[in-house]
Amino acid sequence: MSVNPFPSSISFLYVIFLCSSHVFCSARDILKHGEWIIDNDSTLVSPGGKFELGFFTPMENSNSERFVGIWYHKWGKQAVVWVANRNQPIPKGSTGKFGIAEDGNLMVLDTSREDIYTITKILVDYWKSRIPGKFSSSDRMPYPIANLLSKFSTNANSGFFKNQSKIVPSQNYSNARLVMDYSGELRYLIWDTTKGNWSLEWKAPEDQCSIYNACGKSGSCNNDNWFTCKCLPGSKPTDTNNWFSQHFVDGCIRNSRCDNGGSTFLSLNVTQVRNPDNNFPVNNVEECERKCFENCQCQAYSYAVTTVNRTVRLDAYTGTSLCWIWIDDLNDLQEGSKNSRNIFVRVPKSDIESTVRNCKPCGINVIPYPLSTRPNCGDPMYFSFECNNSTGQLSFKSPTGTYQVDGIYPSEQKFIIEVKHADNSDARNLERVLSLNQSLSFVNMHLVP
Repeated sequence: MSVNPFPSSISFLYVIFLCSSHVFCSARDILKHGEWIIDNDSTLVSPGGKFELGFFTPMENSNSERFVGIWYHKWGKQAVVWVANRNQPIPKGSTGKFGIAEDGNLMVLDTSREDIYTITKILVDYWKSRIPGKFSSSDRMPYPIANLLSKFSTNANSGFFKNQSKIVPSQNYSNARLVMDYSGELRYLIWDTTKGNWSLEWKAPEDQCSIYNACGKSGSCNNDNWFTCKCLPGSKPTDTNNWFSQHFVDGCIRNSRCDNGGSTFLSLNVTQVRNPDNNFPVNNVEECERKCFENCQCQAYSYAVTTVNRTVRLDAYTGTSLCWIWIDDLNDLQEGSKNSRNIFVRVPKSDIESTVRNCKPCGINVIPYPLSTRPNCGDPMYFSFECNNSTGQLSFKSPTGTYQVDGIYPSEQKFIIEVKHADNSDARNLERVLSLNQSLSFVNMHLVP
């Protein structure tokens, strides 16, 4: 019996797509040593007709460079699942061909310049289920993989079922794909045969505030705001240029770490915050606040009345009330009203103390002079800011309408106004109105669309 000196023939890309024993592999879905896929001449199609391998040019590539890749045969070349020469494309005007080298590796040739790019076969087994005689230890997944599949949580509510929203995995994955895009977003798509395109079924993170620690330390995230992040009272952006360019990773810094008793607490509705540094039973909310107040390093506290066998945050105690305190900087903080709870953030009195010139805070929004929410504070000539005391949301009223305020930054003399669906004339009118008060110290407005 003769032996083929090149047994590593490719059945639709090497080891990725193998012909099963009951499927007849025609020349259309198999590539052997000495055979070539020529640019603009031939491709390989998998036995089931799902995938195709050949040369293509991405839609966003203005240089008309050519790549070897695998895409969905039935659903267009732009749903690419693998690229061979990602960093070494075939330039415009050249002809490429693809085949198997003598050592069994794949290669892409630029016949015009005689350049050769090789794709080396590397197999790494990071984990596999137990095989008798091969693995004697437990058949459990390594911790990192199990965490990845459970969204990095041991909480059952953070997996496929959470609150009222749930994902029911499809039993047919032949028209589905899971993709991570350039931004790191994980997306699950299904081909919509009616519309003829890929339909997004699920993505993670769900929104900007779902990114871990999206606003950095001492920063609060709110998906209802276009400018999603703001600093907690008593804090300011670590890097103002990055912050107002909406790069929030640097977070905020506290104006003072320990105020020696000159502080108070502001209530903030949050749906998410990092785990507290300490927790203990207390008799009432006053005792909880006092425990935090007595420790000048305490940044915030939260209080909950528990019932037998149930607490709002922990199951460690029953039949009493619990106090949670945060010593280190708050991070991974998200505001919201749905399924939220109150935490009380420590703020120096000097930052929020109401005087004849300063208005009282609106939620956690400090209202510095000359901004005004009432006739008897601030400068009434500086138009009007309106506070919704139930939500802590601040709005700016002008002759052109009422606009949501996404943040106020006293040290920068800047406030951010959200102008939703406004045309350029609205923005120009707002700028014109504010320009009438150049004599005031707080006129630096930042508009967001």
